[in-house]
Amino acid sequence: MPVNLRLDLLFKVWRTQDGSERSPESVASDVTTVLGRRVTARDIAALREGTRTATRDMLEAISTVFPSSSSYLLDDSAAPNIHSQLSLIEEVLHGGITGMRLRTGDERLRIEHLTDLLADLRRAREAGP
Repeated sequence: MPVNLRLDLLFKVWRTQDGSERSPESVASDVTTVLGRRVTARDIAALREGTRTATRDMLEAISTVFPSSSSYLLDDSAAPNIHSQLSLIEEVLHGGITGMRLRTGDERLRIEHLTDLLADLRRAREAGP
């Protein structure tokens, strides 16, 4: 899974306190602080669009800006499991779910199944009667 899709999901999941998506400007400002060198909003947008390749230190800095494991952006073998979990969170956030209880078990299979189910329910609700 390409890094830009992972970064895009971080934007969708880790939102501001008012629930809006973080702007490329705010992320660039925070990454600039972490790295100690200037990063522009255009740099961040290009990474998210997949039109620019990120350096390892940039990905590490982004991982500190979005509260996530750096392995999500840096480790292709760890990314799918983390991506499944973040995708579930995204569906819960955008699906209007206000509460849910999960039980332990085969987390990867259940997370993917639950994510698909929530996506189907959200699409059906958006389509209307």
